Amino acid sequence: MPEIIHLTDATFSRAIQESESCVLVEFGAIWCSPCRQMEPVLLEYASRYPGVLNIVKVDVDEALETTLKFGVMSVPTFILFSRGEEKQRTSGKQSLARLAEKFDPYIRS
Repeated sequence: MPEIIHLTDATFSRAIQESESCVLVEFGAIWCSPCRQMEPVLLEYASRYPGVLNIVKVDVDEALETTLKFGVMSVPTFILFSRGEEKQRTSGKQSLARLAEKFDPYIRS
């Protein structure tokens, strides 16, 4: 079963740069209802790519530096990284099908 890792300003760059897998980052907040609703969708999406896709969360209130660095203006915002490089992004509550449509072409399997 995949798990969601929580990153901070201090841990973000290293986790993204050193990952052998693709990393899908959700920029969200504890007070954001759509963000909380996305957790089972993200876990199901990650289960399609075992060992290839990691899911991480960044709390925009706690990781302000990282949030600003990536120009996140709304939550949830999802950014896919591969080998430390941003490949694709989308914002707002997403269905599993929409996540697949946006990110599947960039995920190494």
